Amino acid sequence: MPAEFQLRLELRGNGSDNRRAMKYVRPSTVERAVVAELRRMILQGELKPGSMILLDDIAQRFGVSRGPVRDALRILSGEALVVARPHRGYQVARLDVSELAEINGIRQLLETDAIRRAAEHLTDEVADEMAELLARMREVEDAGDMATWVDVHRKFHFALFDKSGSTVELRALHTLWNASDLYRSEYLQSAEARKTSALQHGQLLKAVQARDVDGMIAVMDAHRGATMAALTETLPPASS
Repeated sequence: MPAEFQLRLELRGNGSDNRRAMKYVRPSTVERAVVAELRRMILQGELKPGSMILLDDIAQRFGVSRGPVRDALRILSGEALVVARPHRGYQVARLDVSELAEINGIRQLLETDAIRRAAEHLTDEVADEMAELLARMREVEDAGDMATWVDVHRKFHFALFDKSGSTVELRALHTLWNASDLYRSEYLQSAEARKTSALQHGQLLKAVQARDVDGMIAVMDAHRGATMAALTETLPPASS
């Protein structure tokens, strides 16, 4: 059990002292700690696509009851990382290149529109924020922390998208990015893919700094296309 997760669980208790400790020290509820650890295990590849997640095994491993595990799996189901299987429990989502193609097609439309909307609101502060996030991405990648990388990576891109000001469009994009996370994690298992990804992130930052809208759109198209091309070659056909 990771030390951080264990620390969070050790703060549980019924006494008033523990409740005060939970209020000021514990960063999240037990449920959220389970969500974070399961997400990490999935994105790091410890739980493989298509594998079953057994509530009793996870509860025993984390030293918690079945309830927080069940609630955590419901949350991850909403993020498209796991799928509920009637009478069987939960399963890590399978990877299907035809689904990824559909996701990417819709993302292309929405991201292109979001960039064009955001263009008139771009400032040096936005570019500076993206530069800081890019540096953070490099740090966590070097540390092999894929789950944190995925979170910082999203913040990097949405620092740009958020300037579109379209609440509905941004909500839809977050949903699509949830559905993309497992594919993104699979793609980045390759050192060559990580190198390509890092190069493209640098190119996107430069385009933002130059206020080059067409350049931003071109980089995002290449970004999605690289993932699609690589996974089309490596993933087996989806099974029913």
